[in-house]
Amino acid sequence: MRQERVLCLYVPHFRVLAERWRRPELATEPVIVHHGGKRPLVLEGCALAARSGVREGMLLSRALSLCPQATPLPADEEYYQRRQRESLLPWLRLTPEVSAPGLGLSFMETRGLERLAGDEQALARLVLREWEGFAAGMGSAPADPAGPAAPAQVGIAEGYFAAALAAQHGDRPVSLVAPGREMAFLAPLSLGVLPAPDADWREMHRRLRLLGLNTLGDVARLGRVAMQAQFGLPGLQAWRLVANDPQGAHVFPGVEALRGSLIRPEVEAGRQFEPALISQADLETALLGLTEEVARGLRREGWSSARLQVRWQVEARPEATRAVSLKEPSAAAADLLSAVRRVLPEVLEGPVVELGVRAEALAPQAGKQLTLFQKRKASQRLAQVGADLQKRLGQAVLYQVQTLGPSHLEERTFALAPR
Repeated sequence: MRQERVLCLYVPHFRVLAERWRRPELATEPVIVHHGGKRPLVLEGCALAARSGVREGMLLSRALSLCPQATPLPADEEYYQRRQRESLLPWLRLTPEVSAPGLGLSFMETRGLERLAGDEQALARLVLREWEGFAAGMGSAPADPAGPAAPAQVGIAEGYFAAALAAQHGDRPVSLVAPGREMAFLAPLSLGVLPAPDADWREMHRRLRLLGLNTLGDVARLGRVAMQAQFGLPGLQAWRLVANDPQGAHVFPGVEALRGSLIRPEVEAGRQFEPALISQADLETALLGLTEEVARGLRREGWSSARLQVRWQVEARPEATRAVSLKEPSAAAADLLSAVRRVLPEVLEGPVVELGVRAEALAPQAGKQLTLFQKRKASQRLAQVGADLQKRLGQAVLYQVQTLGPSHLEERTFALAPR
């Protein structure tokens, strides 16, 4: 059984890069990001710090003795994750199956994207252009005094593990591993690229090196039975990774982690009002406009929402928020407005100077079968779906069946015409 072709975008030193976006004065200075309390540890260093011997997990005091000119910064994981998420939002125009299980490491499956982006080489170039455009918009100057601006690499291979290593260890910005050639690509790589999530894996690493096994190819040649006999479950999982066995797909980076890290678009609408809203009719009109804007954004991205966050500000009072849930995920303006109306009694406590609605708990829209003999409402809904698809994917994505007439050849009975 073959694995899906997967694209991986790798951005090294992502935390350092994000800090330089926030502090442009550090654009050409060495940086070390650290975490911990009284004895902080290095979480990530720039390329120049790494060349000076700074490594992840090292005491910060030791790192600064190796690279005394570096600026130490405490880690801000929430900020880094937000920046990574923003950089990947353009991917959602191609597919909702976008995941970011780790900072600087992002994935998408390439199946079905040929009509939208072209072949894999074209898709990889598109992803790099999107990243470079985002980095330029963040105002990134030279990303490192020892390297190029905002470096990023793309790898495409069967399976997440092979795709990640193609991106991380490729010798060019785009590295494509031909289908079926993953084991040959992985074979010369060092054992150090294998994960080590716990003590059992670290002990396996140590014993493999004592046995004189230093590459993934050595592990593959040792064989599944021997690896499992020597190291138990970690040995079996490691062999499955290096053999690119589909049963090892959950080991790296983990199906649950990938599903939990799906990137979702920001869909939000807000307004300020001068003069302030004082009547329920005016408030309803404003909420109708906001929910219609959110609904258009959801349909454009191919998502639906199960929860809305409503925020408002009444004159001379601090901003207030409330979450309201829908009965089922929807991208219809009427459903969103119905949910938002529940907060009207709270909002009408005074003149409203600001309103906002944000879609949360997003999920890809599910298809809904319409009746064969459509009523007017269903026909209108179908027309709306068609218009949304054409906006997202272009004009030549929908076709209408035309009857050519009776024929003994099925292909001459009907024809497809662009809609």
